[in-house]
Amino acid sequence: MDPYIPGTHIYWAEYRCSCCGGLPADFETDNQNYWALFGCFEDIRGPYGGPIPISRGYSCTKQQLFIYFHLVLNKYKDLTTETIIQIINDPTMTPFSTHPFGLALDLAPPVADIPRVIEIAKKVRPRLRIGYRAYQTNRRPHIHIDLGYRINPRYSAKLREGAEW
Repeated sequence: MDPYIPGTHIYWAEYRCSCCGGLPADFETDNQNYWALFGCFEDIRGPYGGPIPISRGYSCTKQQLFIYFHLVLNKYKDLTTETIIQIINDPTMTPFSTHPFGLALDLAPPVADIPRVIEIAKKVRPRLRIGYRAYQTNRRPHIHIDLGYRINPRYSAKLREGAEW
């Protein structure tokens, strides 16, 4: 089996869920949303001029919940009634993500190249949703790109074309 998703520079291992190795349930059908996301990646990679590692692609719901609870516990340390209310009201803490829909990639270029990759992404794909995460922990910073505006029905008004955070 080819290590790359056909017609891309994306390894299957980079896109598959890291906990179960799965793909979105409808990946094998003719769903153009996934191929549109892969096309966005290729459009960024071309002008960048070299490989861009992907640290996360699709995540099953189990993996997404694990990531969310890990973030919650890192930020709040304990789960008292008061902290649960804080978590519910904290706009930075949400269990929702575009990764379980298979419509997101976390790009992990060298840290010095992150601003350049973001600029390329904005220029070649202005409708793409782009986020940047710099961590205070030992996790490597990454650029999140997604096509969340293609999710129907949308679970949030924030899933709009060209959104940045």
